[in-house]
Amino acid sequence: MWLKHSIPLLFCLLLFHTSLIAEDINITSDTNTTQNTLETNHTFNTTYWKLIHLFNKDINASKLSREAHIIFSPLENGKASFHGASGCNEMLGKYESIEHNLTIDNKHIAMTRMACPDMKIEMQFLEVLGKTIVWEIVDNHLELLDSNNSVLARFKASNK
Repeated sequence: MWLKHSIPLLFCLLLFHTSLIAEDINITSDTNTTQNTLETNHTFNTTYWKLIHLFNKDINASKLSREAHIIFSPLENGKASFHGASGCNEMLGKYESIEHNLTIDNKHIAMTRMACPDMKIEMQFLEVLGKTIVWEIVDNHLELLDSNNSVLARFKASNK
């Protein structure tokens, strides 16, 4: 008898789940965390984001000493952190993200201090981190935006 009444409920749940997948609905956590899952299945946190575009210019990775990238880590002991490479040096810092708002204090980023032939990308990358106020993921790319909603930097999700 219970099976007879359970089948319509299971069918409704299956239809609801299928409609969520079909519409590619964004699933976002509450505003006190920084983990946001999007329809691309890439998350802001824990994804290796390779820098491909900076201040309206494509990045030529072959000219860099080290691949420019960033990885944001979720809250741990009340603090969210990021690490990566600026194209020359390794970097590590803290950030705050509520919904898609992002605050990075670029004056307190710990970095190695290697001298590289071209430090321009590194300086611009650090400048972008300080100017960013919003992030979004569009078509498998992380975009960092300023107060005018202009794209400062674009990153591509990578499996590296």
